[in-house]
Amino acid sequence: MNKLRILIIDHDERVCRMIDRITRRMELESLSVNNPRDVETVCLTFMPDFILFSPGAPEIDSEKVFEVLSEWNSEASVILLTGVDDEETVRLERLGQMFGLHMGDSIYKPIDVVAVKENLSALVERFSAGKKK
Repeated sequence: MNKLRILIIDHDERVCRMIDRITRRMELESLSVNNPRDVETVCLTFMPDFILFSPGAPEIDSEKVFEVLSEWNSEASVILLTGVDDEETVRLERLGQMFGLHMGDSIYKPIDVVAVKENLSALVERFSAGKKK
């Protein structure tokens, strides 16, 4: 069986490295993108099952990322890595849904390693059962 693939989109390389270590321990394949302009190319070549997306960087246009994923007809579950308030997170989750994306439960910054493992484990379990969120 192929490993599940996780794409990490975050401007903070430390966050990318931390999540990459977690995913490798879980025997998942991961790839990090620090430049939002690379998202489309990476999605088309890497074909992720899950996307952990941090919309917080000034150079990242969340709507454009969601649009690219929607145009690509992405079946990946999108999990927001967010440090913003609940109202903004809910707005971004709804925006992703409006683009037809599968939005998973958000992960809040600062990153809690245990919470990331639990969230990813639940996603993997649902994915394996054929019930993407």
